[in-house]
Amino acid sequence: MPSANDMTDDMPEVARIAAFEIHHDRLMREIEQLKKDRDFWSSEASRLRDDVRRLQDTCENEWAARVAELMRERDKEHGRAEGMRDAMLAYGIRPIPMVLHCPKCRGQHIDREEWATYPHKTHRCEHCGELFRVAEIPTVGVEAL
Repeated sequence: MPSANDMTDDMPEVARIAAFEIHHDRLMREIEQLKKDRDFWSSEASRLRDDVRRLQDTCENEWAARVAELMRERDKEHGRAEGMRDAMLAYGIRPIPMVLHCPKCRGQHIDREEWATYPHKTHRCEHCGELFRVAEIPTVGVEAL
């Protein structure tokens, strides 16, 4: 099939017009196919975006439910711990002040606010989140002794 570039001036006018029409028809079919492909991939991209949104919503909902569950567990333990704290304070048991360092990141751990007087054995590093114990008796992290 001749293309527009193959056409020369020495071709008869009718042949040149026919060649241009053939070339034009072929280009129009290609354009139509490209439009169909574009529409297909556009709808495919939209479907994939919707799938991603659904997955994100599902993960966020599951994550939120898990966080709520963990908070309920913490609240239950906190209630028991407060009862233990009150009992320890009633018997005169006070946390021992210590300069504490996280065994994982070596950051200094300082108990602040209610934790400064709250008898507890387990500490959470404010730098890396590591849970650690330095003794089997209640301690409190201080900046210096």
